[in-house]
Amino acid sequence: MNKFLITIALFLSALSLRAQDKVEIAAAYDDEENAILLRWAPNNSILWLKSLKHGYRLEKFVYQRDGKLLPTPLDKKVVFEAVKPEPLDNWEELVNANDYAAIAAQSMFGDYVAFNDQQTDVFSIVNKAKEQDSRFSMALFAADQSIEVAEKSGLFYKDYEVNENERYLYTIVPNYQDSTMKLDTGSVFFGPLDKGPNPRPQMSHSIQENGLTQVLWFKSSLLEVYSSFIVEKADESLEFEAMNELPIINLDEGPTISNQYASYVDTARSEGTVFYRVKGKDIFGRISAPSDTLKVEILPVYESPFASIDSLFIGDNKSVNARIKYKGDMQYIDNVFLERSQKADGNYELVDKGKGNKEVLIDKSPITNNYYRVGVSFFDKIQYSLPILYNVIDSVPPSQPIIDGFEISDSLIILKWNKLPESDVAGFRLYKSMFNGIEPSLVKEIKTNDTSVVVIENLKFINNERIFYLSAVDEVGNTSELSEPFKVKLPDIVPPATPIISSVIKEGDSYKMSWLKSSSIDIDKYLIYQKNVQNYKLVGVVDTNSLFFKKQLPQNINKISLRLVAVDSSGNEAVSKPFQFSFNDEKNDLNVIYNVTIDDKGLTTIFWETKYSDHYSTSNIYVKSNEQWNLLKTVPYENGKIEIIDSNVKSKANVKLVFL
Repeated sequence: MNKFLITIALFLSALSLRAQDKVEIAAAYDDEENAILLRWAPNNSILWLKSLKHGYRLEKFVYQRDGKLLPTPLDKKVVFEAVKPEPLDNWEELVNANDYAAIAAQSMFGDYVAFNDQQTDVFSIVNKAKEQDSRFSMALFAADQSIEVAEKSGLFYKDYEVNENERYLYTIVPNYQDSTMKLDTGSVFFGPLDKGPNPRPQMSHSIQENGLTQVLWFKSSLLEVYSSFIVEKADESLEFEAMNELPIINLDEGPTISNQYASYVDTARSEGTVFYRVKGKDIFGRISAPSDTLKVEILPVYESPFASIDSLFIGDNKSVNARIKYKGDMQYIDNVFLERSQKADGNYELVDKGKGNKEVLIDKSPITNNYYRVGVSFFDKIQYSLPILYNVIDSVPPSQPIIDGFEISDSLIILKWNKLPESDVAGFRLYKSMFNGIEPSLVKEIKTNDTSVVVIENLKFINNERIFYLSAVDEVGNTSELSEPFKVKLPDIVPPATPIISSVIKEGDSYKMSWLKSSSIDIDKYLIYQKNVQNYKLVGVVDTNSLFFKKQLPQNINKISLRLVAVDSSGNEAVSKPFQFSFNDEKNDLNVIYNVTIDDKGLTTIFWETKYSDHYSTSNIYVKSNEQWNLLKTVPYENGKIEIIDSNVKSKANVKLVFL
């Protein structure tokens, strides 16, 4: 029994999807009868249903003669007023002889399905609409496959009243007008000189599998030319016979790859060399010239050969050997080869080209993690086995990396190192310490074999030095020694600790300003600013060893404001609070009396009193430790005492009171 592939794509019904409420019309020429052939079809099921009852009106205009356009108005001829399908009684003879006639008659005249009365109106409407669309599609399908059915369906006309030197305009419109439908007139310009042969189909290739042969030919350019195809086959005698009783027809359209080909599956068993060709059949029933011939060498029915890896083992020179086992018809094998990848679904590379049916294939340069698969080539095909993982044991760590450079951009640090000689380095680990001698901590894992890394650092720490270490990790997790420490000095944007002006006293016609140093260790100098009336001006620069500054008092004013600025080695500044000094006011001559006593239990008692208890608001008590004055406590200015336990207080020289 012949097999056939149905890939439905109706010619005129496909055209009907492009517009609404219109009759599409196409024309061709019959040389033998000197007649113009006309085919038409409505573009939706509603218009089709109305046209079954009311028919179509076909008009003809002569618009060109001897190559010249005729003046308007053109002569009009009504070919027919209302062509409709023939009555059901006239179909019996054709139905008995033509299956497509039965399809068309059932679609147009058959009873509709009776739906359950209990169905809701919505479901009833939907089901009836679906049935109507199906009838419409099948009626047009039958007309596309048989010109006799098209004529009896009122969808075909042969015009014998034609002259070779004339061209005609044919128009067709349904004899049905409805305000709910916007009808458009279908039209076609055609004359005998417009005739031409339909294009020949073009064969593509064949596919053989399991004793079946699939023949493919190009169809994308023929979708609107042919409504079906006929496949013919011949042996070496080249006497072709049709393979399919039913038509092979187009189903899909569009630019996708699957729509580039039509195909037919030949299930008949053949041997030796066979030939295939294809003919196209259009909607007027005309058969095209045959396509080019496709020659096919029929392959014997065989069990596909297959190879798989039976075992893997280490061979000479640390190579990995793969023992191969086979099944299927091995006599058809062209070659067997071995491939390797780092991942099961990764890209595989050829490691042993093989030759024939070898029992062992060899990978001479294995890596740590190896996924192997074996391929078999036969009859221009390649079949692969499932991949198998084989790990080469490795306990040797990579070389110790060396950080050899860096770049800084704002808070970004780019560390650089030399590429390691090992080929199995999987990545690196970066460690960081803030100070020498402190255990570093992991800051980043680098899962590539790069030679640089970007680190973001916070520049607002007082300590702007970082110490980095790097270790390398191979594919099995072996870790190298830490690199030698690599110091990076970050830009210093943190201002130093603020200095404090402790006192300003008048000495003759000068004043003496004393201060407590900034606690920052990177102070480069101190700047003294003085404001007489308005705006501070630089009046002195001293080194870090200075604890006071003297300057002559200004003339004609009795009050100044002073500020002390500490400048570190990076140019960052810290500005003290302003210190107001009235040098004609006897309150500046502040006499402070304070005593410090330390008992044998380490209890320190600090007592103080001042001459002008209403001039200042608070007093800061500082204790000296390791040559650095540290604020102990802020207390009210009033006379008083405080008791503390501090091992750094050994004498009065280690205690200082600053009144604010």
